[in-house]
Amino acid sequence: MQITPKQLTSTIALGITLLGLSHAAAAEAKQFRKLAQVGQTIPGNTQPLTEIIQPTIGSNGQVAVILRTQTQSSPGPSGISTRRTFQGVYTIGKTGKASLLQGDTSIAGYRNILYNEFSAPTVSQNKVGYLSLNFIGSGPGLPSPNNSLANFQVGTPGNLTTLQAKISLRNGLPISGESNAAFVNGNGYYRYQPYQGPNQTANDTDIFGVINGKPQVLLSGTDPVFEGIPLNRADNGKLRASSGLIVLTRTRNIGSIGDTTDVYERPIAGGTFKKLNSFLGASCGISVSLDNIVACFDTTTSQLPSENITTRSDITVRFGRQGTFTPLTVPGNSDSRQVSNPSISQKNVAFQVNDTSAIASIYFSQNGQTPQKVVTTGDKLDGKTVKSVQLSESGRAMIDKSIVFTATFTDGVTALYRVDL
Repeated sequence: MQITPKQLTSTIALGITLLGLSHAAAAEAKQFRKLAQVGQTIPGNTQPLTEIIQPTIGSNGQVAVILRTQTQSSPGPSGISTRRTFQGVYTIGKTGKASLLQGDTSIAGYRNILYNEFSAPTVSQNKVGYLSLNFIGSGPGLPSPNNSLANFQVGTPGNLTTLQAKISLRNGLPISGESNAAFVNGNGYYRYQPYQGPNQTANDTDIFGVINGKPQVLLSGTDPVFEGIPLNRADNGKLRASSGLIVLTRTRNIGSIGDTTDVYERPIAGGTFKKLNSFLGASCGISVSLDNIVACFDTTTSQLPSENITTRSDITVRFGRQGTFTPLTVPGNSDSRQVSNPSISQKNVAFQVNDTSAIASIYFSQNGQTPQKVVTTGDKLDGKTVKSVQLSESGRAMIDKSIVFTATFTDGVTALYRVDL
């Protein structure tokens, strides 16, 4: 059958149209939804939002995040003002509705300190677990450990329970931070620094767990050791019995350039930690999803005789318990960009890249394929120009193909977004 020039032209035009439609469909498939924005009011507080902290996402698509507002009074007779900070743990559903789990106000002045801090929110099996630290003191200086308490709170809005009863921090201090605690299958885990007394200088840290309601030390060590916290999660339902809790240890190579990071695993059911692999460099993030692991490391090198010191970041993935750690190709010059804050869900990986040109980007990779850019400096979101983007360092910023992140715009406003790919 012969094709006339007119038919050929029509066929080419149709192909171009279909190609355009396929690109448009791909663009439309990436859906951004704003969940919160600095300057807006939030449930449970009448003051405008000032900070968005540690957003994570769980298997039901629920986002857990810490939102903070702050007000400061005029200076009193002493010349020192009193600062009031409201901080709350919130859940945000797919519709964008925010619900307050727990909120508290910290008061800081010259004569008294009432300091409440929430940290490391984690969604697991439709519940949220997080650390709650309370410091109470009077007069200048640090609060007394006798008046400092810790909780591991778990639950849903209106239905909170305490996983661990209040404990005087005379015995030690949970190390606050989003990558230092995790809530998995009803159990809480966090990095913990034993209390050595008022002149404490030791950097001993333990991995502490509240397993079936019973507090226990899982792993002990002395600096230079612990860099991270056991973490894992089920993408849907409960973890398999074979799944493990992952912990990083870091050895600082005194007198030379570079560190060594070891990755250990301990079965969920209990037992000892087993080393999976050693990496040259300091960890810049790790995430675990069942038997899949993604981790990135900063490697510092010295170039003699000029003694120029350079740092590069690399990211590696392991799919399956029998898999091996394989580098993931990251676009751009490895010596001019910083990789950080990876998250893994099944075999999907998201991570953050910052380069020396002040460009911040979030990338996504599926099944170990070449990462694709999700959002970057200069993009438009809701009519505003993105200046920078940030993923949570918890390793729990993605589930399936949904990612939560914060974006700061050129007008200085920061907002919390969710993108479904």
